[in-house]
Amino acid sequence: MSAVENIQYEESPVPATELMCVQSTPAVISVNFVEIKEALTEALKKYDVVVTAETLADAKKLKIELNKNATEFDKRRKVAVESVSAPIKEFDAQMKELIAMCKGGVEKLGSQITVFETETLNNIRNMLGEALGREWDALNVSAEFRKANINDLVLLGSITSTGKLTGKVSNDIKSRALDDKGAENTIKLRLSELENRSYRAGLKAPLTRAHVEVFLFAPEADYSQRLETMLQSEVQRQEQAEAQMRLQMAQEQERMRLAQEVAEQRIREANERARLAEEKAEQAAQQQAAPVAQEQTPAPVKQAAAPQGQALKVYYAPMSERMVKLNEPSFDSAAQAAIKAQQADGQQYGIRTKSDGLIGIVHAGHVFWRA
Repeated sequence: MSAVENIQYEESPVPATELMCVQSTPAVISVNFVEIKEALTEALKKYDVVVTAETLADAKKLKIELNKNATEFDKRRKVAVESVSAPIKEFDAQMKELIAMCKGGVEKLGSQITVFETETLNNIRNMLGEALGREWDALNVSAEFRKANINDLVLLGSITSTGKLTGKVSNDIKSRALDDKGAENTIKLRLSELENRSYRAGLKAPLTRAHVEVFLFAPEADYSQRLETMLQSEVQRQEQAEAQMRLQMAQEQERMRLAQEVAEQRIREANERARLAEEKAEQAAQQQAAPVAQEQTPAPVKQAAAPQGQALKVYYAPMSERMVKLNEPSFDSAAQAAIKAQQADGQQYGIRTKSDGLIGIVHAGHVFWRA
């Protein structure tokens, strides 16, 4: 308890103002005012005329006399007023002293009261916080949803005379904790329904909390309206993306079809060039062998079969060249050599054998086609 509450009162802690007795006697100052006024009026009458040369000297004398009288009247007035004002000034000073004593007590008690009330309010704030924390724990409210504010309950009237929270305040604390738990349940329900609502709206990928965080805690009507608007927007965006993807796929398929046609045309052209080259080479060989055959009569001999272990010759060269001059012992080695050559000159290479013609094409660093 504060110093204020420890004060023991009888009837009044200070003398009551009703007990103060003020006695005053009205000041009386007597003066023969009428007699002096009549004499002064009579003396001035004869000079209530225009001053002339005959009256100038007397007028000046009267002026000097009147100034002396005025100075004397003022002096006596001040003395008389001062004599009757002294008790009033003394009384005024005494009353001001009593007033200052009361105000000094008010200031001292006020500072003590402020200290007491500040300490008490801080204790009440702590009690409210602890009570709210217990209610949150009992309801298992997540930290994210512990938002109840108790500032309006930090009042001296929130505790009883025994220093405990009043029943009304305790019930209010429970109600606020329940509101936080209700908000948590609402948000969890919204998030659990978000995926289903997304699929029902036609989305392939459901919305997440990040999409609705801005209005997740809004009132139900506002939340539903804004969610519906977002779902419609996302469905429209998805449809546009799918249409764009279908267009790109169709364009890619057309590009591949055209590339395939070009490659096949190049294969046909390469095969034709190889066939013509072989025919030309055979014709040239036959023409060179004909005169020799006519001059010599060859003994009939049985042509021997090629040795079983004879090496296979695989040729590779740029598709644009008509003659094939480079050879390797196998398709794989010819392909690797063609790939290496292509990396140097960037041309498309064909792989052939004498018997089968074109059997493979190397394009873009790999075997694009193989017979």
